Amino acid sequence: MTSIKQKSLIGTFVLGSIGLLIVAVVFFGSGLFFTPKTPVVLYFQESVGGLSVGSPVVFRGVQLGQVTGIKIEARINPLSFSIPVTIELAHNQIQLMNPKKKGTSLASELNMSKEAFFKELIDKGLRAELYSKSFVTGELQVMLDFAPDTPETYYAHDPNILEIPTKPSKLEKIARTLESLPLSEITDHLLSAVKGIDELVNSEKMKAVPEDLSTMLTNADAVVQKVKTDIGPLIAQVEKTFASYKALADDVGKNLPALTESYTKLAQNADEQIRTMAIEAKAAMLKLESALDQGQKTLVDLRKTAGPNSATVTDLQKTLNEIAGMARSAKSLFDFLERHPEALIQGKGQRR
Repeated sequence: MTSIKQKSLIGTFVLGSIGLLIVAVVFFGSGLFFTPKTPVVLYFQESVGGLSVGSPVVFRGVQLGQVTGIKIEARINPLSFSIPVTIELAHNQIQLMNPKKKGTSLASELNMSKEAFFKELIDKGLRAELYSKSFVTGELQVMLDFAPDTPETYYAHDPNILEIPTKPSKLEKIARTLESLPLSEITDHLLSAVKGIDELVNSEKMKAVPEDLSTMLTNADAVVQKVKTDIGPLIAQVEKTFASYKALADDVGKNLPALTESYTKLAQNADEQIRTMAIEAKAAMLKLESALDQGQKTLVDLRKTAGPNSATVTDLQKTLNEIAGMARSAKSLFDFLERHPEALIQGKGQRR
């Protein structure tokens, strides 16, 4: 009997030691137990279910403190309730990058009081919100971060305690969004849509769709067979047409050298004839120029006998001038034809 009592006592002692070890790990393992702390109050306007005393307070995943108290405050006029959550923030969790100043708080390094330091952080957007620590257990933690686009609202009446403004959690925002949705109207629309789909699926027209589809496929198959039947003669006709065009092209290719040679000979003969004609015409122009010179001498003699203002002298002078201009134009033409006899065939444009 005594042996059984001793075993029970030993078991109780072992369990107690394990419990003390767990408590030591929880309170001493975080490194916050003997650290100087600053009390801060947070006012949440949403449910804090899942948050408890000892829940961590983190800044971007790094624990800076823990929750020390949760209570409900009531106001009479008007009757309202709020939930102040007291937390403690450790002083030495934020370390300066200068190793020589290790252990110096950020506020003292900035030469600011704690109140002024937190006011500076709040002005830059420091806010607190509830954040899910575990979706399985539903535990919550307090998360601190900067959100300068959120309002800065205070609820505390005690000037001796610091207050950090809060903002709704993401879950609270989702809940508010769901509350604002016209769920009844959406449900009615969904039911109406489901009913319409059910009526369409079970309608006589939908029942006839397989038969109509089978008929359509049969007709399509008949069209395909018809095309297969008619495409053969059509392809044969196209191939025959291509063969005719090929024969014509081959014939043109065979006769083209002979046609080119004939054209070249004709052009050469024409060039020779035109060049000869141009030379003969130039010879005639020389004779015409000689006649014009003789006419000028005659005009000089006539002026001496009939006078310079005689009508005969004037008419003769005009005639000689017109013949001289015509002779110059003809001479220019014959000179050009002598150099380019092909111009009579191709024209005076760009030579080809």
